[in-house]
Amino acid sequence: MVLDLFTRWLEDEPHARATDPSTSHAADRANRPKRESQAVKLLRAYAEWGPMTDEEAARKAGIVGGWKRCSDLRNAKAIVPTGDLRQTSMGVQAQVCVITGIGREMLNAPIPQPARLGRANV
Repeated sequence: MVLDLFTRWLEDEPHARATDPSTSHAADRANRPKRESQAVKLLRAYAEWGPMTDEEAARKAGIVGGWKRCSDLRNAKAIVPTGDLRQTSMGVQAQVCVITGIGREMLNAPIPQPARLGRANV
């Protein structure tokens, strides 16, 4: 049985602080499908292109500001630092990460779809 890894790491990893207002927590829940989509794109980039910085992965995946999703993926152990550093477009050193077995499993897991509204709910 394939675990629903996307749901597990997205629910386990808070994206709003406990001190944030309820609107931030509502936005966190509403943005979950976008996070899933971005995570899949980033994992595909790591799987296809190999070790990269967050900036490189986001560029390959076509995501603006993908560093946050890369951070989520690191927290979920889907990507891990290799110990290497590369210079970013801003001229600073950034860690290089690589996809893990967990990341490959997440990439191959069925992605949860949002519930569809029936006619009675419209």
